[in-house]
Amino acid sequence: MLTWAIALRVLGIALLTHGDSRVALVLLHHARDMALRDVGAKDARLAVYDDALAAGLRARGKLRDAMRYHREALGVGETAASLVERARTEVEGGELQHAFADLERAHALGANVDVDAADAAAFARWIPKWVNVPPHAVTATEGDTPAAIATHAEKMLATGNRVGATGLLRAAVPDLGEEPTRSALRIYVALARASGDAQAARAAIAAFQAMPEAERSAYDEMWDLSRR
Repeated sequence: MLTWAIALRVLGIALLTHGDSRVALVLLHHARDMALRDVGAKDARLAVYDDALAAGLRARGKLRDAMRYHREALGVGETAASLVERARTEVEGGELQHAFADLERAHALGANVDVDAADAAAFARWIPKWVNVPPHAVTATEGDTPAAIATHAEKMLATGNRVGATGLLRAAVPDLGEEPTRSALRIYVALARASGDAQAARAAIAAFQAMPEAERSAYDEMWDLSRR
């Protein structure tokens, strides 16, 4: 009954993992719609489709929409997997205390909670000892997501390629939307550093102010750049 929905979800997750988030999001929407028709809104099997769709929305910076599907997933039964997925979205939105609470609940349910290096840096003082940070965790540098673009641009900046980084980052800005996210903040910070763009620095400051729990080592630097 769920064969096609399962196939679409698996394909969507694979595309998301490999950086094709736009196509992945379309497939994950279709997979969730098919599963909803097949099993109904109150069936616990729908949760994995809600979680996958939320992950796709998070990758595109659509956090309010992602949280809607997290609520749907947790509404049919609180599982560690769904709590971890919601925590990832909360981290991306700078809601670190909420993310910490969800990870604590997931841990209490027996989950082995892993985070990548970027998430560990975001948690700063909140990350507990029972969260496992793999020693060789790698953040994707290729793909169409804001996070991948930010990582790629940061690496370009580290090698002195300011012109290339500026071009990459300017092309990404119109796709960011208006929701404050950690990836958008990284893009604005990198763009301000690469180009000296005061407007990008002001956008970074606005993102810092909207996400007061986010790591703030670049805050003073952005203030300086914004006044040039």
